[in-house]
Amino acid sequence: MVAELAAPGPPELEPLPADADTQAVLARIEAAGIFGMGGGGYPTAQKIRQAIAAGADVVIGNGMGTEPGVTADAALLRECREEVVGGLDIVAGCLGDPRRLVAVPPGDVETPLVEVELPYPAGEERRLVAHLTGRTVPKDGFPTDCAVLVLNVATLFAVFDAVRCGRRLARRVVSVGETDYWVPIGMKLRELPLDAAMGFRVRGALSGVPAPADGVVAPTTFAVSPAPVPALACIRCGWCRDACPERLAPDRLHDAFCVAEQDDSVFDCIECGACTAACPSGLDLVGEFRALKSRMRHERAVQARADDARRRSGARTERLARQAAARQQARQARLRTPHEW
Repeated sequence: MVAELAAPGPPELEPLPADADTQAVLARIEAAGIFGMGGGGYPTAQKIRQAIAAGADVVIGNGMGTEPGVTADAALLRECREEVVGGLDIVAGCLGDPRRLVAVPPGDVETPLVEVELPYPAGEERRLVAHLTGRTVPKDGFPTDCAVLVLNVATLFAVFDAVRCGRRLARRVVSVGETDYWVPIGMKLRELPLDAAMGFRVRGALSGVPAPADGVVAPTTFAVSPAPVPALACIRCGWCRDACPERLAPDRLHDAFCVAEQDDSVFDCIECGACTAACPSGLDLVGEFRALKSRMRHERAVQARADDARRRSGARTERLARQAAARQQARQARLRTPHEW
């Protein structure tokens, strides 16, 4: 059983009938405030609408977990498997009659769920879609680009709770340290049963981010742990390169972050945290790469605005020059024209 810091609240909305149409279901999902709870935070109703527009014929419940040590999804499936599958059926009903799968790691839960054995990060959508369907998600695209909809199992549970039970999204399962709890959304991190004198880290030890003590549990908060100890300097061991599933050079990206350079390969990083886990110096490489991406996007946006301003200024200068030349030509023409007195 998952320990409880928050019991299920009373229904706030009227449960929808089993034959409710797609628009009613999507409106209920929006009214319940449901977002992607695997970490992305994308509005679920909007994601389903995009899948409908794309003609998606496969819907996958992602129960592969986010990273080692985070067991919130597995705990939810053990306790609420029928509700998760029910949420999958509700979403599938919006898409017509697609193929339905709930992917889980081997041995985590009982059948009829689909066991998937993939190396970390097994829950990354592109890998999961390729493994289960044989389809390739475009590098800069989404599963809906190849007619597949992927939703985290916590999202599917929230859909079932909203549609069949009339409950808004108010709690979720969170891995707090090494224990899984039902936690109210909005709860202060300092109120969690966790000794974190040095601070907190949310969303896992590998791919997570630091958080202040007055931070709160959000719908996307699937894990909270103590902040890691301060890191040492990079020792050029190369372990991060060996660990990277995308075959990047994290040590080179670390250098780019430190000296404020640009390196386009950082945008190929899927932020899985494998390099962070492998680093013997304890460097928060994923955090650095997120910051590097943000900085590069900002710098490029600033440069683009500056280039646009220069183009507009140059175009104005040319336009004024043409107008002045035209006025001068007209004046010369008037001077050359004989006048009759």
